[in-house]
Amino acid sequence: MQGQIKKIWENETSSGQRYWAVSIEGQRYNIWNPKHISGLTEGDYVSYEFKESGRYRNISKIDRIEDPPTSGPGSPSTEHGYRAPDRNAQIVRMSVLRSAAEVLYNSDMPWEEKGRYTIELARQFERYVTGFDDTSPESGASLPASEGSSEQSGSHQKPMPPAPPQRRPAQQPATPPQPRPGQSRPAP
Repeated sequence: MQGQIKKIWENETSSGQRYWAVSIEGQRYNIWNPKHISGLTEGDYVSYEFKESGRYRNISKIDRIEDPPTSGPGSPSTEHGYRAPDRNAQIVRMSVLRSAAEVLYNSDMPWEEKGRYTIELARQFERYVTGFDDTSPESGASLPASEGSSEQSGSHQKPMPPAPPQRRPAQQPATPPQPRPGQSRPAP
């Protein structure tokens, strides 16, 4: 397989064994052999092989590609510098966007503000679900920074937007308890 390394981070097992996790085209893989990760950096195009072990994908072979592909998965870009994320990343994004929209559905804020909050909340959900923040321009998913966002202040974590005002559901009149079959109704 081939793709671009989007993110590399080092982890450690509970027993103290070091390993590296890499995100390649929206998929997470583990690298246990230090010689495999040596010399690789974020943004490199690679050819790799992996083996599944339960729910984990462990890279067994990985090599940097000197001449990256010009189209298809792992290509640097398409027309206008935009490259759509892979199918799994699109599914995650649609799911978190829908969840964020459902959370904010009954809020009383103006629709423009609701749209901005929905996207910010979806980004928070996506970071939680994926375990990392992939808002780099080459991911194809980044929207322009909003006013006062932490991207302008240099921080990598965006603060959660303030909770929007929520509409309270209309009070339903209480209904008197219904008698069980065989019971008579009490007199008012």
